Amino acid sequence: MTKPKGEMRVYFANQNKHGLIVNLDIAKKGDVYTGDFHFLGGPHLRQSWHISGKGHTYSPQGRLLHQQKESPKDIQKPMRIVESAPNLKLIDWTYRPKNKILRKNVSVDVNLYKKNPSLNIAIWALPSVDGIHKALDFYKNDIVLKHELMDWTSPVILAVVCTSRPDFWETFERSIKKGKVR
Repeated sequence: MTKPKGEMRVYFANQNKHGLIVNLDIAKKGDVYTGDFHFLGGPHLRQSWHISGKGHTYSPQGRLLHQQKESPKDIQKPMRIVESAPNLKLIDWTYRPKNKILRKNVSVDVNLYKKNPSLNIAIWALPSVDGIHKALDFYKNDIVLKHELMDWTSPVILAVVCTSRPDFWETFERSIKKGKVR
């Protein structure tokens, strides 16, 4: 039995203004479509991952065909499919969230970004809800600020909002000063 389609929207909320960061749509036949943070003029990156396993990335420079991989409905382990490190200066603040039965809205308070400029949003495809722990284990060296699950689709979709630990940045800066990072 095919699971129903679904949508996920991750956006910044700043009082009554909203800025879309990542959108994801799963079509009824199982194709997965994503768009990386939208800013003035539309999506910067769009990706498709078809039920056949084929996929495409669309950027301002054109279209790139992905290597054949497994079908979204047949994945065996958690896969990170989109990652975005948004820049507040580029966000289009005209997005209007809509509540729909088959949509998961993930609101990120803009103050989280202001306190954590290394804020990162990742979207994961999971074979089932049981895969959430494996995906979250990936962030053992980060701070997970929020995560949301869209569990009625196949694959199950997980949004993770995280930031690097302060000690990471201290170590990174020391490495730069010593010339170990270029």
